[in-house]
Amino acid sequence: EDVHLGRASFMWTDLEEITFKNVLFCDHLQGTPPRTIRDKVNSLKKILSMKRTCLIDEVWNDVVPEKEKRTYLVDHYHQIEILYRQLKHNFEAKRDYQKADDFHYGEMEMRLIQKPAMLRNFSLTALYKLISGYGTQWQKTFVSFLCLTILFSLLNLFWIKPAALGMHPAGVGEKASCAGEMSLCPGVTWSDSFLYSFKTMTLQSDPHFMVKGELWWGGAAAALQSIVGPVVLLLLILAIRRQFRS
Repeated sequence: EDVHLGRASFMWTDLEEITFKNVLFCDHLQGTPPRTIRDKVNSLKKILSMKRTCLIDEVWNDVVPEKEKRTYLVDHYHQIEILYRQLKHNFEAKRDYQKADDFHYGEMEMRLIQKPAMLRNFSLTALYKLISGYGTQWQKTFVSFLCLTILFSLLNLFWIKPAALGMHPAGVGEKASCAGEMSLCPGVTWSDSFLYSFKTMTLQSDPHFMVKGELWWGGAAAALQSIVGPVVLLLLILAIRRQFRS
């Protein structure tokens, strides 16, 4: 109670049943309450860079010599993951969800860093971090969904045509302008393409537009959107639920 634990190592300790009252953990990422203008600027920088509460065992800067730091951490990543999991459960039980989320983030970081270097940036865990910050940053998930919708809408500009054209062969009258595989069809605007992408990613049908029949990759892209969209939306719902739980 009323103690600074920024230099305390908890290796091989069971933290799940310990009661923490008014304590500070590692201040390498947490910082102190802003008092001056400079402190407020630094606090804003920390917020923008997603700084979080952590354990000194993760960012072992001062106690372990530099030459031993990497070996120490490599040998103890799994134990640090366990410590973060215990702290997460501890603070969730006390309904201190902000710190619980910080420790959940730390747990997932330790799980990610244990993966082989070749897979560390290309694993599902890395993708989970990129899209939603391990489920703790709903704003990041929302931006991810919006960016994916815009990306697909730019591609769909060349892949969709008005449904009124149906499956008639291109090259007859006004349909000739849709003959090219990567050509824009008349009547298709970016707003139409954006709406088509949004509906596809939310598993809705758009009766006004369809993928060009001659473009197999257009159909594949539509299928991909119908898979990626719901997954990201589900992550968004879970992240919002996590953020505003009580």
